[in-house]
This record gives sequence, structure tokens and C-alpha cells, in this order.
Amino acid sequence: MATSQQLRHAAILVTATLVVLFIGSADAWGCPSGFKNCDPYKPGCETCIKNDVNNCGDCKKQCKDLPYTTKKCADGKCVYSCKPGWADCDKNMNNGCETDTGKDATNCGACGKCCKQVPYAVTKCSGGKCQEPVCKAGWGNCDKNMWSNGCEKDLGKDTANCGSCYNKCKVTLKGGEATCSGGKCGQQCKKGTKFDKTKNCCVPVKAY
Repeated sequence: MATSQQLRHAAILVTATLVVLFIGSADAWGCPSGFKNCDPYKPGCETCIKNDVNNCGDCKKQCKDLPYTTKKCADGKCVYSCKPGWADCDKNMNNGCETDTGKDATNCGACGKCCKQVPYAVTKCSGGKCQEPVCKAGWGNCDKNMWSNGCEKDLGKDTANCGSCYNKCKVTLKGGEATCSGGKCGQQCKKGTKFDKTKNCCVPVKAY
């Protein structure tokens, strides 16, 4: 028959075992709302699944790293916000904040804010602001009316603006006319005439 001392030792052992089971397996007893025992090496309901990005809503449910975003866990759900200068313009957070609003001319400063484009010019976005249009190669804004008609002059062909604005090609050939090709001035005989070397001028072409 067990002695009183043995009974006391047995009672202490049972109590200690129950305490260990309670601490080490808190979920078995039920965690408070918003908490779980996600780390088996730590006692109790140590993890708040309402704000832990590595255990968001449940143990081991991690919030993904998405491009150009800042993530957080709010009330058990992953929430993302765009980093400065970036935006989710396609409304698809699976690819993060894909748009650089500091440089994108179709989303300059904000989604859907387009920089106005004009003929034969390129309007860029810098620092989230639309910049003054720049003429494409070979074109010039010779009337100084960029926003109305863009770069309206073809500097490669226009004899009044050949190679650059206001560079007018001159004619020294008698009976000839000015030409502009590739931005360089030249001259030629007019239609219906030809160059006569002996006279050093353009003369009518005889009809036969």
C-alpha cells in the first residue's frame, strides 16, 4: 500500500505534467481569439495572427513580397500599399505596383494622367510631371507653337527651314530652284528646263 509520501510525490508529478501540457500545447486548451501557438518551441499562444506578416490569419500563412509595395497584416489579412513613385494602375495587385508614375508618360504623377502628345515630338514624364515636348530627329518647331501643331517643319526637305529653322536655301543658278535633301541645301533646274553648260544656266527643254 502506497505511503502518504509516495502519494504526495505522485500528486506533484501529475500536477507538473498537467502544467507542462498546458503550457506546451496551448491550442489543446484553446487560444484567445487572434492568437495561436505557431512556434512549437515557445510556450503558450505566442503568435498574434492579426498583425504578423509571417502568420497572417493563420500559422505559416505569409504575406507575399510584391514588387514596389509595402506589406502588412491587418486583422488577419495581407494588405499592400505602393511605395512612393509607384502605383497599381492595372488594378492587379498580384504583380504589385507595376507603374513608375515618375517616368510613365501615360501615368505621369498618377494613374491615367497622360502627358499631351503633339505631332512629330515626344513628351516625357520626369519626377511625376509632364515635360516640354522635344522634337523628333529631323523635325522643327519653327512657328513656336508647340502645343498647337507640334514640330510642324520637316527639316530634311523644307527649303525655308533646311537642317534647322529659318535656314532658307539660296538660289544662284539662273532659272533654277532651291532644293533641300537630308537637311542640306542644293539647287536644280525647274521642271521643263535643263542645265546648259555653255550658258551656265537652265534653258527650256525643246519639244520634238
